[in-house]
Amino acid sequence: MAKILIVEDSQTILARLSDAIIKTLKYDVIQASSFEDAKNRLNKYKDIDMALLDLGLPDAKDEEIVDFVQKFNIPIVVLTGSDNDKTKELISKKDILAYIIKDRSYAVEYAINIVKRFIKNKKTHILIVDDSKTFGAQLANLCQKYNLLVSIATSGKEALEILSKNIDIKLVFVDFIMPNMNGLELTTEIRKTHSKDDLAIIALSGNNEKEVVTQFLKYGANDFISKDFANEELIARLNNSLEILELFETSRDLANKDFLTDLFNRRYFFNTCNILYEKAKKEKQNICVALIDIDNFKVINDTHGHEVGDFVLKHLSKLLKTKLNDNIMVSRFGGEEFCLFFDNFSEIDSLKELEQLRIAVNNGFVTVNEDTKIKYTFSCGISSNVGDSLDSMINYADISLYQAKTNGKNQIQIYKEDKKC
Repeated sequence: MAKILIVEDSQTILARLSDAIIKTLKYDVIQASSFEDAKNRLNKYKDIDMALLDLGLPDAKDEEIVDFVQKFNIPIVVLTGSDNDKTKELISKKDILAYIIKDRSYAVEYAINIVKRFIKNKKTHILIVDDSKTFGAQLANLCQKYNLLVSIATSGKEALEILSKNIDIKLVFVDFIMPNMNGLELTTEIRKTHSKDDLAIIALSGNNEKEVVTQFLKYGANDFISKDFANEELIARLNNSLEILELFETSRDLANKDFLTDLFNRRYFFNTCNILYEKAKKEKQNICVALIDIDNFKVINDTHGHEVGDFVLKHLSKLLKTKLNDNIMVSRFGGEEFCLFFDNFSEIDSLKELEQLRIAVNNGFVTVNEDTKIKYTFSCGISSNVGDSLDSMINYADISLYQAKTNGKNQIQIYKEDKKC
């Protein structure tokens, strides 16, 4: 969980900012109301992700609090009462992320947005494409200041190679004038495999002619910015593009994911895994399907209530996401049943993954509160028999799941066609 330090001598502002960050973002907040208080907090707490600092502390001279906190390499947002030239000069001179005018009506909301974006950026990968190594490095330094993970390419060909190897890239800055493949041509190539919903493109150029801007937008760029940009403008446009992508992602999640467990739902499983199934069958690759069912789940619900049952479902879902190989498709089929698709996994390798999970569940428990700890187990059926459809594989896994339940539960059974398990 992210840790945010807030140093502010006004108890009202300190409380408002702290409550908003805790309730909205669920981050830890470390409070200090003076320079001396801040020193003590910094000596006590480690790994602080970000600091919001009041410039008007009664026991600190001018920018003394800023200089002190920067010794700990903590990114800083300044809290101030004005946005005069002196404040703006300080922001530039001290390499501060941003400043917030405390008495403005939107101050708290703006603070939340800055903090949220900065923390999210830690997992956000972007690509800069520019044949000028100097400009590319300058832009990379600016983006890294805002916590972004940055890759750099000096040509269109290199950019396409980096994109093919890094599916986590969310945004690409594309220079217009480059040898061999210019920015428009690169944008066209990128859009053949990446939609605007999945990857944002911001075009860069020293040429501000309307025709160039229009062409880039027609070819698939999300935005355009001149190379003589102000830093604040570029970061604002970058953040805007990332936030739009996140809205698309949220919409997809609502359609494709189970609300309670955040696992893929049944519909998404069939839409995706039918394609994987046909591909594997054509290329004669190993695949497996497994069905997992929580043992005695009705007893848990009847004894402890449905809220505790939900805790158990979420606990198993978290283990399914963290204990298994990332290439395994995991879906909640409904109730206490989960379906897994192992693409290019042998039966033995699939069984190893599942047994590791079974042991982790068997040896653990769910902590609902101080008074309630629930132990549970699951049964599992697995099939590597490809059959004639994905549905048939699921049916085979269901047969072996039934066998696991019949044989005493808390076990994994493998479907064998000759024995029907």
